[in-house]
Amino acid sequence: MPSPTEILEQMEDYSTRIEAVAKDLESGADRFAAVDPYRLSELLGRQPEEFESRTKYGDRVSLDDYCDPVYYHLAPLEGKIPEARVKDLTKRSEDFEADKAETDAELTPSEKTIIEDALSEQQLEDGGGWIVACASIESPTGIELEFQAEIGDGGECFGCYGPYQIRDGEGVNVEGLAEGESW
Repeated sequence: MPSPTEILEQMEDYSTRIEAVAKDLESGADRFAAVDPYRLSELLGRQPEEFESRTKYGDRVSLDDYCDPVYYHLAPLEGKIPEARVKDLTKRSEDFEADKAETDAELTPSEKTIIEDALSEQQLEDGGGWIVACASIESPTGIELEFQAEIGDGGECFGCYGPYQIRDGEGVNVEGLAEGESW
């Protein structure tokens, strides 16, 4: 008996394969669910490294991981909080570094978030993180087959999720990650 991969390989064209997978997914029969998602995308005419919708993601930066006094990281606050507050934070933090104060300047949670967002964005711009690429393949009868691929700096796919995994909630989890540019 042929494997699910072999069954798809025996089909003459991409359109026939796409429709077979779409009907299988929609019916819940899941005959092709065991096909590796990377291989499935190839069998449907798509290379995960070439998925067209891309967004850069990376780990969020925590200000707590830095040893520098707070004033080294205050630039993102300029224009977002009152100038007097920035000057006060700078003075308190400089005094701390000069051993004139026992503690560093204390940021509010929103100030800390602004700074961490800026640090996370800078990390992504400097080449940190990875890309989540997405593709949607529409079957001849209008059923959408969704794919996601995690792409590293060198363009390699290190994680691929197909319509069965995404349906079952096993796609890329970007919760808690820093989101960079999309293209």
